[in-house]
Amino acid sequence: MRQTLYVLSRSILGRGRPLLISLVVAGMLAYGALAAFGLYAMMGGGDSSGLVWGTKLGVSEASGRLFVHVLICPDEFVRDVRLSSSDSSFASSGVTLWEIRSTTRSTVSDFVVGASSLGFVARTRLTVALTENQPLIVEVTTGGNGGGFAIDFHLRDLQATSIYINGPGLLGEKAHVTAARFHSVRSKLCRLQPNGPGG
Repeated sequence: MRQTLYVLSRSILGRGRPLLISLVVAGMLAYGALAAFGLYAMMGGGDSSGLVWGTKLGVSEASGRLFVHVLICPDEFVRDVRLSSSDSSFASSGVTLWEIRSTTRSTVSDFVVGASSLGFVARTRLTVALTENQPLIVEVTTGGNGGGFAIDFHLRDLQATSIYINGPGLLGEKAHVTAARFHSVRSKLCRLQPNGPGG
């Protein structure tokens, strides 16, 4: 009898190995899917807005001037560009240092801080010198199928030959990219961009 039970148990266990292997594989696949979903959610969720808003805005510096670069999509236009001071943790924007607002549906998407742009009027003129270690925030509002988005940085973060992207987004996080690379993701960004509050 003992030998019969031993043979029977060996037979059952032997037949159960494929099932055990299947369960292990299924568990691994489920874990991988869960991890991928978590990463997907962190990068912007189902509407891809995180990827979009982390990519649309960049800043650069050249010859002592600060530039703001915006990737705008068809039927979208820049309404307002504002530079503000902030606290060390970038928790909120503080005093407005410079601000311009559009007077028409301008196609301008690159701006020099402190200067006038075609189709824009100054609401706050830049009257103070910016310092390397000063926490700064640029906020942009667009009309059409856009919305509002921002980038925080220090002047020391910028490089003369590249555009700084805070991200996370299609170009990474805290990345320095060429102007060509920055503009190369426009079509992909516009396919992902949901209708924002400015639509």
